[in-house]
Amino acid sequence: MASGKCRHCGFEGIDPGQNVCPKCGGADPNPGIIKKCAAVGTTIGFALAVIAILFGGGPRVPLVVAGAVAGAVAGAAVGLIARLFRIG
Repeated sequence: MASGKCRHCGFEGIDPGQNVCPKCGGADPNPGIIKKCAAVGTTIGFALAVIAILFGGGPRVPLVVAGAVAGAVAGAAVGLIARLFRIG
């Protein structure tokens, strides 16, 4: 597994998924790819929900909001599963 830098202090040699940086004590200093993807999925889902609520109209708004919330929940679920099984 390739080591990377701490996103807080720049300390090198941090493995992906390591919980704490040994230099600065920052939490999740080098998140793995699954956590990054889950975070992006969650953010996009919530952003779509906000856009649908603010600019949407008509009878399709509940379906758009439901889809956006489902995307956010799916992203959060992937992150949780990755965290529980220490993947990525």
